[in-house]
Amino acid sequence: MKKVLFVWCVLFLTGCAQKGTLYNWGSYEAQTYSYFKGEPPEAQILQLENHMRESKDKGLILPPGFHAHLALLYEKIGKPIEMRQMFETEKRLYPESTTYINNILNGFKGIQ
Repeated sequence: MKKVLFVWCVLFLTGCAQKGTLYNWGSYEAQTYSYFKGEPPEAQILQLENHMRESKDKGLILPPGFHAHLALLYEKIGKPIEMRQMFETEKRLYPESTTYINNILNGFKGIQ
């Protein structure tokens, strides 16, 4: 009985061990905060693009909302093509966001 209890405890504790994060958040959360604090979009775009490039080079996954946030920053500086590409990337990576992203895109006239 003690052996069974020991094995169960080991398996339970092993299952609770954290294996790291699923997404490479990097500075994304700080950039989201900066967005609401009014930091210029160009500075945010530069940091997010660098983070995106580094994540791709390392084979890491960007979190949900990352590409959509970058898309909105592109819209703020008048880059509708880049905005559209980022929204499409968000939908491809996170299909559950499709309806929401399509509603956002429907709000922008002349880019579809």
